[in-house]
Amino acid sequence: MSMLHSSHLAVLLSAIIQWFIGVIWYSPALFGKAWHAAVDDRTGAKKTNEIAGTLATGVGNMIVSFMVLYFLSMTGVAGLKYGAFIGFRLWLGFVATPLFAQYVYERRPFKLYVINAGYWLVALMVSGAVLGRLR
Repeated sequence: MSMLHSSHLAVLLSAIIQWFIGVIWYSPALFGKAWHAAVDDRTGAKKTNEIAGTLATGVGNMIVSFMVLYFLSMTGVAGLKYGAFIGFRLWLGFVATPLFAQYVYERRPFKLYVINAGYWLVALMVSGAVLGRLR
């Protein structure tokens, strides 16, 4: 457990990397235009507050990074390849599956599911690799 207390910088680095992946992933150069089209709110509701969204994303990325580190610690996994594999398993069990059910119930576009779940796949695998290497 002492490893969890001494890895604050690794968790911070992982969270920052997740954030940058999101900036690139949801940029117009990659999936930003498709994402905006899929979530287009035609009801006239106000757009999301970007400052609040950025803060929520940062806090969420820190929590996700800590949990990835926690799973790596509990499984005894170290290294890039095994860390990425743990990230994939966390994505499959805790992101992809429940997110898919939610999208089915909400009748949201499958394209939106692929964009959002794809971000988390990449983010968790990269975080797992980084944290697996640094632990």
